[in-house]
Amino acid sequence: MRKSVRRRAMFKQVLCTLTVDEWNQILKFCEFKCKYCGRDGPLTVDHVKPLSKGGSHTKENVVPACLQCNVRKGSKYNDG
Repeated sequence: MRKSVRRRAMFKQVLCTLTVDEWNQILKFCEFKCKYCGRDGPLTVDHVKPLSKGGSHTKENVVPACLQCNVRKGSKYNDG
């Protein structure tokens, strides 16, 4: 199964309440910079607790991250 298909299937099983307005508020709060390295530029949605580990697609669980940091973090999560 292709990765994008698996991801869409996984999305259907998680709480998904993040709105465009909430995402824009998060970007503004973080000053349009990566939460991890502070770079500005193209940002992606990073799930603090990954969807694959039971995280949700909600304003409490997302931060802006540059592509490099998002890829580097992958599905790592430290809940302690």
